[in-house]
Amino acid sequence: MNPLQSRPTRGHLIRDRRLGLGLTRQDVANAAGVSVSFVDAVESGQVTSEFASLENLGGILGLQINEMVAAGEGIRPTDSAFANWPWSLSGYIQSHLLPIQDAYCVSENDARNSIAKMRDSWEVHLQNASEDVAEFRIADRLLDKERERYIDRYLGVWRKNDEAVLHATVDERRVGLSVVLPVTDRAYEALRSGKISFMDIGHEDILPESQNIVLDSAVEFPLDDQIPAKRVANAISFAVFYQIAVLSVDPSADDFRLISFAASSTNIQRLAAIGFVDQEIQMPDYGYQICEFLANNADLSHNVRERSESLSFFAGMFRRWVAGDRAVRRKRRMILGAISIFQKIVKSRRRDRTLDAKVG
Repeated sequence: MNPLQSRPTRGHLIRDRRLGLGLTRQDVANAAGVSVSFVDAVESGQVTSEFASLENLGGILGLQINEMVAAGEGIRPTDSAFANWPWSLSGYIQSHLLPIQDAYCVSENDARNSIAKMRDSWEVHLQNASEDVAEFRIADRLLDKERERYIDRYLGVWRKNDEAVLHATVDERRVGLSVVLPVTDRAYEALRSGKISFMDIGHEDILPESQNIVLDSAVEFPLDDQIPAKRVANAISFAVFYQIAVLSVDPSADDFRLISFAASSTNIQRLAAIGFVDQEIQMPDYGYQICEFLANNADLSHNVRERSESLSFFAGMFRRWVAGDRAVRRKRRMILGAISIFQKIVKSRRRDRTLDAKVG
């Protein structure tokens, strides 16, 4: 059977999960961005081909789409679209359509600790770099001297727009932090032309959404045990990609702009590989190279041009799947948080019952 064909739903499972979470049909409809009539139809087991809406509903209830439809071939409604996903993220995206609740900083103290860890992790990144570039190390020492200003700056960003600061996660563990900023025209142009540094973009420049996006940071954390590097890289790429999708107004539109800066030799390689072009302008104070994303630059190699051209297209598609408006996303996260607490309570009760059984 073609996985795009209509399929009856397992309505009893969906209904039982909703009731077990103490949610009304209206609750899940609002959070998933679907109609109450759609929830009614799904719970009554009716046939559906609206897999995007079904997956949104599953994201709220903690159910995979394969669990919500009748047995048969696995449902992957976006297989063809995901075939050329940037950064080889097809499988990862399909199993992690939304960041988990722990991907977000839950308090100011949590945000402060995460930002400090990002700063410390970047120092480790430079120490492990294959090339010893003096300019990058000089800039890093300058940031060490400005540590409190650095932390306060990112805290201000997080307070203004908490989706701009997001953890990358693997198996519910935080393995990195990404910062993606939706900014004003003024801030974007000033950074692009080398008039200001990234440290000069403050909370007053941050918007809820914008067509001007700054890829500020994407840093992996040093880990005590070995998680495959590919899994960490995919998790960080997913975090950045999700932020680009939800923080831009429309990443597939002609006026979408994306800028970053190279703060290490590895940075330069990663940015060039996905379609960023060195603008031959250095950032004041830190000397970082300004790089801008150009989707249709004819000078790029064919392989890189394919990736860059697909980035904004897929970000636009991804946004339609996961974003909705900001209020809906916040409601969804609140419900995901409630689900997480519910799951922890269930696990705790199971452990208690197991202990009681052993004692008995």
